[in-house]
Amino acid sequence: MILELAARLDRERFQVTVACLRNRLDMLRACRDRGLDVRVLGMSRIWQPGPVVALARLIRRERIELVHTNLYRDALFGRVLGRLAGARVVSTLHSRYFDRPGWELALDRVTARLADRVIAVSGAVRDFAVEREKISAAKITVLHNGVETALYRRDDSVRKAFRRRLGLAPDELAIGTLGSLSPEKGQRFLLAAAPEVLSECHRARFIFSGEGPERARLLAQAGQAGLGDRALFPGFEEDVAGILSALDVFVLPSLQEGGPVALMEAMAAGLPSVVSAIPGCLEIAGKEDTALAFAPGDPVDLADKLKSLLADPGLRQRLGESAARRARENFELDDMVRKYEKIYDEMTHKNRARSR
Repeated sequence: MILELAARLDRERFQVTVACLRNRLDMLRACRDRGLDVRVLGMSRIWQPGPVVALARLIRRERIELVHTNLYRDALFGRVLGRLAGARVVSTLHSRYFDRPGWELALDRVTARLADRVIAVSGAVRDFAVEREKISAAKITVLHNGVETALYRRDDSVRKAFRRRLGLAPDELAIGTLGSLSPEKGQRFLLAAAPEVLSECHRARFIFSGEGPERARLLAQAGQAGLGDRALFPGFEEDVAGILSALDVFVLPSLQEGGPVALMEAMAAGLPSVVSAIPGCLEIAGKEDTALAFAPGDPVDLADKLKSLLADPGLRQRLGESAARRARENFELDDMVRKYEKIYDEMTHKNRARSR
């Protein structure tokens, strides 16, 4: 989202610098490929003075008028340093910080007072910020993430190529999920549901695209369940549109989500989805005519929803068409950029008026 937003801002109105606190060379390359001014500051631990001083100097030297923070670490420093330099500060909250200890939530709450505007990527994120972090609701605006929906329109030749790469037969039904292989993403529940689904749909295959700390554990779980080549772990796939084109059903079995971009991408691809009935997923999926929802962490309910979907091609088509329409109408990337531009304009106008 940071990369796409920075690259798509109106260059006649905004001069953009991307500051990356951590030593993310992939971000450096990606920004340079898009013609962006990027500074990688090399932070390896959170309380490291050198990169913080470098960020402070960057804001002052470049006379930055607005600082936009996007993640927890850069929010802590960006809010404080931006305010000290006299810049306006906008902070986007991308998730609900269930996994952060109380003292980290307290730091986020205190520094959020320095932000002129807080953006929540969903109502679920806003509610968490208000209820658990005690951030003022009056300061928060909900602005959903976006995707370039045209990129995800399904192409038969791409679909065939990706299915060949994955070893999928033409008559097999591919059920897949995308994301970091980490506990909160809940891939273990989809694996647990797989044997029951396969008992009624022998043509099903399960695709777990991504990398992460749970990979070994998930592979072991698949082996213990005797899934063999019914469960595939192709690793990280940069071509998200390509891997989605190979699927017939998308599953998001997460235990927590803010505003899941993977679900937006699957919807843009016209895929029928089964999602965990948690606020972030339900908000993006919308009404029941767009996706089916299952009880979070319940593989039995998940298996039931998948079996009903796999048995009904008409239902899959209706859900997929409704999902694609909802993605185009609500989660278009350029619409997201225009909304941020409007917020930037409001903030910088106020800043200039204040300095006169």
